[in-house]
Amino acid sequence: MTAALLEIHDLPDTGQLRVSLAESGSGRRDAPPVEFGLALTDEERATLDRYHQEHVSPTIGSLARVEAVEAVMRNLGRLLFETAFGSGSQGRGFLDEVMAREDRGELVIVSERPEFLSLPWELMNDPELGYFINGLAGVLRQSVADLPVGETEERVDGALHVLMLSASPVAGDAPSEGPLVDRDLVAGAHLASATVTALEGLNTEASLDNPRPATLAALQILLERRPNHYHIAHIDGATLDGEGNLLFEDAHGGVDSIAAGRLGETLAGGGVEVALVTAGAQGPDLPMSLWSEVGQGIAAAGVAQVAVLPAPLHRDAAETSMRAFYTRLAQGNTLATAVSSIRRGLMDQPERVSVYGKRVFWDWQLPAVY
Repeated sequence: MTAALLEIHDLPDTGQLRVSLAESGSGRRDAPPVEFGLALTDEERATLDRYHQEHVSPTIGSLARVEAVEAVMRNLGRLLFETAFGSGSQGRGFLDEVMAREDRGELVIVSERPEFLSLPWELMNDPELGYFINGLAGVLRQSVADLPVGETEERVDGALHVLMLSASPVAGDAPSEGPLVDRDLVAGAHLASATVTALEGLNTEASLDNPRPATLAALQILLERRPNHYHIAHIDGATLDGEGNLLFEDAHGGVDSIAAGRLGETLAGGGVEVALVTAGAQGPDLPMSLWSEVGQGIAAAGVAQVAVLPAPLHRDAAETSMRAFYTRLAQGNTLATAVSSIRRGLMDQPERVSVYGKRVFWDWQLPAVY
């Protein structure tokens, strides 16, 4: 356990939430539950989801819609903050206590409900603290407060071993030429080259295996040949169908729908304890909440830590994000801390090139860890 875990617990039976502060060696302190009636409708979630689509595939009048959604996100974040950490509440006292420390620990969202976990908690903001998530070590989402602690095989070679699968069928269709689909404004499956650059810049030995064709069978073969070898599996340019299945390639270049649980079982069976899923180009009506279910499904199948980036990284940010992520990981930090370094970089340099020129982009609030 890190020095401090600031927890937000979902209490669906009573329509409440509870803030707790858990510390190693000191147990858990609980604030009194508070009413929680915030539930986004499907239309409201779709409006938030379209924000990221409009930056990539703009339509007539999209700039006004983008600006309107940014205002909604600010207000939603403030409402989430006031609910969990209202002025004078014990929950706010826990937050102030954590923020006053040099080692600030992590925020943990605890719920068995995907609709609660997928709320944009990273948007929480306060006039005094701003978007305080940037000052924490990381943000975690999990289904139970106390995760079971398993035995981890010690790796003694001092290197970082990465297994990457870059599958990229788009909207259920097989690519017309080769396994990769090129997109002008987004990184998509282009994180492979950004990852190579990041690994080459590390102050430690690193290896990258990226099998072709990008099939689940190819992934499984590598894991069977080298069990307990890979520190992280990176599913790059991931695409989902309407049921939340990951669309991999099959042996003939077509589409193979893989349930998140099946992928998780394959990774866990090969001794992989950390997974990163980064989205590629998606269909226009795909709910972002499906990505939360993907992260939960992989984690529930036995992968200890799962990070999900549910929208493609912009080309402007891809290389710096992967460099920050793998540097933190190679230094022995948790996955939440490594993902926090991506978020911090996106927040510190928020402008992205778009069809509207350079604009501040709110992509920093999307990365999530399960």
